[in-house]
Amino acid sequence: MRSWLLVPGLDSPTLTDSLRSGADAVVIDLPASLPERKDEARGITADFLKARKTRTSGQAACFVQIHGFSSNLAERDLDAVMAGAPDGIVLSATRSAADIQRLDVMISVREAMHGLPEGETGIVAMLGDTAEGIIAAASGRAFDSPRLLGLAWSMPGLAADLGAERLHDAEGRMTDALRFGRTAMHMAAAAAGIAAIDSPSGLLQPDRLQRDCREAKADGFEGKFALHPAQLPIINALFSPTMEEIDTARKIVGRFSAPPSGPLFAADGSVLAQKDLARARRFLQYAPGRNDR
Repeated sequence: MRSWLLVPGLDSPTLTDSLRSGADAVVIDLPASLPERKDEARGITADFLKARKTRTSGQAACFVQIHGFSSNLAERDLDAVMAGAPDGIVLSATRSAADIQRLDVMISVREAMHGLPEGETGIVAMLGDTAEGIIAAASGRAFDSPRLLGLAWSMPGLAADLGAERLHDAEGRMTDALRFGRTAMHMAAAAAGIAAIDSPSGLLQPDRLQRDCREAKADGFEGKFALHPAQLPIINALFSPTMEEIDTARKIVGRFSAPPSGPLFAADGSVLAQKDLARARRFLQYAPGRNDR
């Protein structure tokens, strides 16, 4: 998915409008609520999910971002929202592969409790918003939950965890520490064969947003978080696959009625891996003429 719109969980009309905003995915951000309003945000989010229940054609996927495990609030978040069958859970402050596996088990239990299809709820891990998560990404540990759809990072979140006083240097470039975090998270996603999702850009800098999107797409990122619906047209346009990419993806996917059995396979004279086939299938979600996204 190209665009991931972050929305607060405290305003039902905003949540309803977000589903038709043009975002590929809406992310209801529970950690963003004030401490004294956490329960209120959980309740509003739960009611919204139950009313929505089933995703319709042209409607954004609906994810819920929950607190990281170090906060001791993750389980309460899940208990509140899983009955509403979100399309996925975004785990804040993911610090290790064990966090992802733990969340996988917790989701499985709640899918069974609420009569939801097993394995239907996806996971996106915010691996790049803490130094500990970045070290885990750089260590080469496998992130292999079958639910795992992507890894993401937050530039301001990582900067806060590092105690950094700036995001960019005097020339406007991302600082070395933050770029290392972005790269480590991206490498972990590529190694796992899943999507890498870029940090949101500032609201008042459309030129920077365009530059950030172009750089992220060129580097291999497949999507980006948005802070406001006004950012979505730029993100969607710049992260959409080119016609050349779509043609290549069609050729790769068209060779296989079922996934190849081995880790490597040949296509058009090239040796490809399973993750190349998975990426090609993700690209085809945005092929002209599709209306089911």
